[in-house]
Amino acid sequence: MLCSGLNIVGFNWISSPAATELESLVIDWMGKLLKLPPSFLFSGNGGGLLHGSTCEAIVCTLAAARDKALKRMGWDKISKLVVYASDQTHATLFKGTKIVGIPSSNIRSLPTSFLSEFSLPPQTLQEAIENDIKSGFYPLFLCATVGTTACGAVDPILELGEIATKYNLWFHIDAAYAGSACICPEFRHYLDGVELADSISMNPHKWLLTNMDCCCLWVKQPHSLINSLASDAEYLRNSASESNNVVDYKDWQIALSRRFKALKLWVVLRRHGLSNIMCHIRSDVNLAKRFESLVGTDKRFEIVVPRSHEIADGVNKSAQAVQAEDSGIRQIGTLARQDTIPMIQEKASLPIISLQPVVAGAAKQTAHAVGQATKTFMNIISRERFHGIYWYTDIVNAFSIICD
Repeated sequence: MLCSGLNIVGFNWISSPAATELESLVIDWMGKLLKLPPSFLFSGNGGGLLHGSTCEAIVCTLAAARDKALKRMGWDKISKLVVYASDQTHATLFKGTKIVGIPSSNIRSLPTSFLSEFSLPPQTLQEAIENDIKSGFYPLFLCATVGTTACGAVDPILELGEIATKYNLWFHIDAAYAGSACICPEFRHYLDGVELADSISMNPHKWLLTNMDCCCLWVKQPHSLINSLASDAEYLRNSASESNNVVDYKDWQIALSRRFKALKLWVVLRRHGLSNIMCHIRSDVNLAKRFESLVGTDKRFEIVVPRSHEIADGVNKSAQAVQAEDSGIRQIGTLARQDTIPMIQEKASLPIISLQPVVAGAAKQTAHAVGQATKTFMNIISRERFHGIYWYTDIVNAFSIICD
């Protein structure tokens, strides 16, 4: 309400110094909560901003990586640029790649399996890069994920970062929803190796009690974004911008104008504080464990993807209603295990059910509520065959079902 009421349009520093300075401040606050290296912060040599979504962050970093590479090798090589990710990576990457002009055929969606816990195997990545180089392609961009949509997998950041460094790829980390948990010391290891990345994004509106829309993007070399996205029309010129001592966020994003997103994140951090936010995350993780134990003891269901990461289990089932998670993907009846989530969904003769709590109010999310809601849903889906997507939000106001 404050953002809308104030109606600040902070496209450059001089249009609203307060909006720009507050955004630079809170983006550094968030970076420090995640224990990002100083190279990603304004207080170091990097910086960041608030986008509306991961889609915007991906497009901007892809554009920066593309222009940086093509300036070196020639603009006619755009059809030879290659983007790498796992087959669990969010569709955002595929959309962004097409938007920046790289052919869809140049996206390498590398296979994952139960053996790798659905994370991207470093050896698979290296082999794909070597094959592309031999075929005359130019490896450009690698996207690793901390908490994939389908099963909550966490890619091995350190190992992938070393390969990206070896082959000079732009290395982006998509920590859209699971990244929030890394403010807790016991989960911070999922970001080990972040110092090797060129950029990282995380969405406070997913698990950090912040309203839509709010996506943090940090980059090591802000000038790479600026070189690709800057606009210098005569009517935008001013002495502050020309001094190069201020941040003009219009040159860090696709659009010119921007809302005062920093205000709501500032309110969340000031209102709740680190201790309370960590308590919120840990509570959701504990509720997810409780939920998993209840479903796991029911003989009518099988856990198709075994839980391999405590945080992946907790994040998906307790915080994000629309994301199928490793311990939440269930099957009615008997279903032979397949190698990947897409194969399971494609070949299953019976529906695959994903049960996940929705954060509908922390005060109402008790262990008793989780237990009662779980039993109710299991009884429902054991009697019915579902097709398409159905939402059930009226039962304890805490769960949803996604049925394929």
